[in-house]
Amino acid sequence: MKKKSITPNPEIINKLAKSVYPSFTFLTSMQLNVFSVLEDSAKTPQEVAEVLNVKEKHIKRLLYALVSIGLLKIEKNQFTNSIEASCYLVPGKPTYMGNNTWINPILNYYIWGSAVKTAETIHTGTPQEKFDYSAASEEQLGEIFQSTRPIAYKAGEELAIKYDLSQYQSFVDVGGASGGLAIAVSDMYPHLRITVADLPSVSPIAKHLIETEGATDRVHVMTANIVKNPLPESYDIAVLRALIQVLSSEHARLAIINMANSINSKGRIFILGHFMDNSKTSPLEEVIWFLNNLNWDGEAGFYTEDNHINWLKEAGFVDIKREMLPNGDGVIHAIKP
Repeated sequence: MKKKSITPNPEIINKLAKSVYPSFTFLTSMQLNVFSVLEDSAKTPQEVAEVLNVKEKHIKRLLYALVSIGLLKIEKNQFTNSIEASCYLVPGKPTYMGNNTWINPILNYYIWGSAVKTAETIHTGTPQEKFDYSAASEEQLGEIFQSTRPIAYKAGEELAIKYDLSQYQSFVDVGGASGGLAIAVSDMYPHLRITVADLPSVSPIAKHLIETEGATDRVHVMTANIVKNPLPESYDIAVLRALIQVLSSEHARLAIINMANSINSKGRIFILGHFMDNSKTSPLEEVIWFLNNLNWDGEAGFYTEDNHINWLKEAGFVDIKREMLPNGDGVIHAIKP
């Protein structure tokens, strides 16, 4: 007797098809700084429109959408922040999450914008959003690093809180670009001799941005290419944030070997950024980030925890551990014997 087929419920498909809309509503609210406007008092759509200098009929749709997704409340045509939005989405508060890796609206604008081109990237075999840092103009690089500096600062702040760096004397941020991470560490550990090392096309921008923060007495800039050579000086601590993940496998391997030759005995390396579990199916957001990474560089990483561990072991590092920072950055750290 033929078995009766069971028609499955398309629950996952329907969820995926609809989940994008709340996320884009959230992105829009962050871009317009809606939560700051509503923090001090409840406001009507007209009052919000006046503060933001937008049309009332347009902002009204966004306000109602934010109520729908749980980030605003409404009573008698007046809108207020939800408890969660008030705590985490108002700039200036110590609990503000807007500079976290997965929440920052500037990052998400570029990441989500490139994601819609993934099919074309796969179909053509050519990254549709490829960006060459070595060929970009100073103006382009300046805009990018200026806008992402708060994100880097937050990462440095979380790193300096989680790990005790008081026993060390020197620190280098390789690929540090904006100087944000280095400045954050210098704020918490002023005794450290801190350097940002980056490519010839980037280091002048890094120097300028550090100057604008008044931090040249604490953070120095060095021109270097860690894929090609060790650094000309050695350090107690080295950080590579959002660097290994955008390199090819061989370049990532060489960068870590050269980094090992630039770290003092008993020194530490911290690799920050995106890491997949060894199954390559989790965490979900990391797996999808690496898929989206194809749009920027078809040769860049698709790397797991074990990939990093193997590179670090080959370079001679020991006591290798993987952890997570509160800002969303993954961390793999190790010690040079």
